[in-house]
This record gives sequence, structure tokens and C-alpha cells, in this order.
Amino acid sequence: MNINQENGRIQYLTEILPEIPTNTILYKKLTGLGATYGELKANRNSVIIEPNKPVIVGKCNDPKHSMDNLFGVYEGVYTDKIIAYIEKSIREKKHIKILTTPESFRKVQDAFEAMEMDMRFECFLLFDECHKIVKDVDYRANIILPMDFSLNASIRRWFQLLLSVSQTRVLKNRSSKLLPSTRLSIIQKT
Repeated sequence: MNINQENGRIQYLTEILPEIPTNTILYKKLTGLGATYGELKANRNSVIIEPNKPVIVGKCNDPKHSMDNLFGVYEGVYTDKIIAYIEKSIREKKHIKILTTPESFRKVQDAFEAMEMDMRFECFLLFDECHKIVKDVDYRANIILPMDFSLNASIRRWFQLLLSVSQTRVLKNRSSKLLPSTRLSIIQKT
């Protein structure tokens, strides 16, 4: 998938991919293309796993997302508050847009279970900045907890491969064998 640059302006991802498809790994060679922005604006419920609290707080406080019904979950935010947010979102017919740290993901899962909702079918799950998983797994063991809940064995194998291999060439060659139902989309500038 190619991103064009015209008159010094780079296309946003939403211009060529209006919605991130399920079972897709986006390997972006460029930053700032609006992949997370697109999901925050997407017409569906979303749980977005961010690497740390400052990223979540920054997105939740950004004026361009003031109408997007964002809710941040991190240390100090508990399941009862998440349940209240989900109930309010349903009552007001707004999309659920939860941003959580990997370590707080279990609280989000518990909230959905308490409401007898299966998050895997109610929400699109986005691992944002998943390269942080690769970098931080050595000292943040719980950073991969959401994968145990949400991802099937083949995707976990892919992440294990990602943890041990950093060469794109190898990933492209192996991804189709490991993940027959998952697309690896490489985003690059033309």
C-alpha cells in the first residue's frame, strides 16, 4: 500500500484505507499518517491499547477528539468507572472508544464481562505502537497480557517471531505461513 506525497503534503491513511480491516497488521514505515486518529473516528466500538499513560492522556485531552467519547484506562482507573462509561455510551448511543495501557487491559476485560458483553465481538481491538511491545517486553512482562485474551495462537506466534526478528524481509516471507488469515500491509511513501 503506497502513500502519495503531493505539494509537500503526505496522504493520511484514512484517504486510502477508510477503516482498518480486521486481522490486519499495518507495518508503517512512516509516522503521523493518522492510523490511530482514523480508529478514534471510526464508526465502530474500539479498544485501543496504547504503550503508556501519557499517550492516552494526550489523546483524551486533544480538542480534535472532544466529541469522540474517549475514555482512558490506566493505573488509578477502576472497573466500576469503566462500566459506568460503557453504560453511558450505550444509553447515549455513542461508540465506545477506550484507550488503555496493556497493564490495565484486564480491568477493561472485567468491565465487559461484568456487563455480560464479549469484548472480542463488541469492539475492534487496535494495538497501537506495537513496536513498543518489542522494545519494552524485557522489563514490562505484562505488556503482552492483552494478546493472551484477544489473539489466536497464530497471531501470538507472529508476535513471538516479531520479538525475535527485526528484519522486515523475514517478516514478509514468513507472515503468510504463520498467519494465513491475516494480512501484513506495509505502508510506505511512493
